[in-house]
Amino acid sequence: MLKAVIIDDEVAAQKSLEKIIQLYLNESVKIEGISSSLKEGIQLIHKHKPEIVFLDIEMPFQNGLELFDYMEINFDVVVISAYKDYAIDALRNGASDYLLKPVNVADLKKCIHRIESQHRLLQEKGQNQNRYEVGKLIVPYAKGYFVIPYSDIIAIEADGNYSWVYKLNQEKLQVNKTLGTIEENLPPQCFFRCHRSAIVNIHYVTEINREKCTLAIHNKHLPITERNIKPLMDKLKAILNVDME
Repeated sequence: MLKAVIIDDEVAAQKSLEKIIQLYLNESVKIEGISSSLKEGIQLIHKHKPEIVFLDIEMPFQNGLELFDYMEINFDVVVISAYKDYAIDALRNGASDYLLKPVNVADLKKCIHRIESQHRLLQEKGQNQNRYEVGKLIVPYAKGYFVIPYSDIIAIEADGNYSWVYKLNQEKLQVNKTLGTIEENLPPQCFFRCHRSAIVNIHYVTEINREKCTLAIHNKHLPITERNIKPLMDKLKAILNVDME
């Protein structure tokens, strides 16, 4: 059961979301508190320590996204708004999902089930959820934008003024950004520039070959410069707590 807090200044929206959860997700989500302001909402978060916060954006005196500035986000933030305009900012800050009002039951179910799956995986790994799990890379492509969770990215390769993003599900996406520009938007504690042409997600590195100056990541082999081998090994030891001697 996931504990949740609702922060929304509209009483009708509060009651509507609460009713949907009670009718369709009562075995998955328990609402611990409801607030009409960001200040009160933060107090509820400290008190109940929820796994999910349902957050409105446009509220009197404050923007809901200021939540990301006021506290460390160690829970899933599901933004629920009547406006599409804030979606990119919300996801870039680390929101787990962005739903439009009035809330669609099927969309909310899908969102909650995905969060439940992530929590199960984290519990199996014995890890606490952090910004790496909830953060997302937002990059343009020919028809719009890709919104890709950091944890879904295994590697990124340069291709002139474009780049290729390789995902955990073996999907390969071409994006309209250079590798250097993408690197600026990645958490450095989890991603490593192994070569001028490639960035890897440290969590998925399975082999480093000193002789060939290559590394393996999910059956894909990428180049790594000789001078970058030791820094990568140091990061692996620090982040993954493994012995690389």
